[in-house]
Amino acid sequence: MTSLIVAQWLRSFYKTIGSSRKVLLLMDNFSAHSSRVEMAPPPLNIRIQWLPPNSTSHFRPLDQGIIQNLKVFYRKSWLEFMIQRYENDQDPLKEINLLYTVRWLRKAWFTEVQPTTIYRCFRKAKIQPQSEPLLLPGDPEPDLTSLYDSVQRAGHIRSAMSLENFLNLLGEDEKPYGDEQSDDIEEIILHHTGIGLPSTEAEEDEEEPLE
Repeated sequence: MTSLIVAQWLRSFYKTIGSSRKVLLLMDNFSAHSSRVEMAPPPLNIRIQWLPPNSTSHFRPLDQGIIQNLKVFYRKSWLEFMIQRYENDQDPLKEINLLYTVRWLRKAWFTEVQPTTIYRCFRKAKIQPQSEPLLLPGDPEPDLTSLYDSVQRAGHIRSAMSLENFLNLLGEDEKPYGDEQSDDIEEIILHHTGIGLPSTEAEEDEEEPLE
């Protein structure tokens, strides 16, 4: 994400929230984020709290399964596109463009990623206190195995990467910071809610698969 996009997003966010409610916005301390917040400071009713370094992979809801769920549906559209192009004797790598990818992402986000998946990931991120076990059913992801095999047959592909590598390309999920958990997030939650994180034993008892 570029600093220009961050500034545009912040202004849009401030406008959407308005001035009638107080909001706490959690952000990681990526340089493009911090520099633009200085140029587009929040109004008095919005407070920005920076997550400590090395903690985003543990406490950011997107990293608890939302991104992965979105990727599966996006890749599904890409596989269907490849089959269509191969059946029309076209090369999908030459036909693909940015417009298609934006449409697939929009479709995945607005019609395929379920609200319950997002809710479960927020709960798993422990940003909000958890007073009772999570009882929502999981939202199963589509099995792309047969679709992936169909692409290989349609394109006469003899040597293809595994489906797992296709869904999670090497280097695609590298973090800008380390992957070590920081205890500072407990102080942030305690400061704003007055409630500490549940104990490790309690977390293990109520944790359920996301998908």
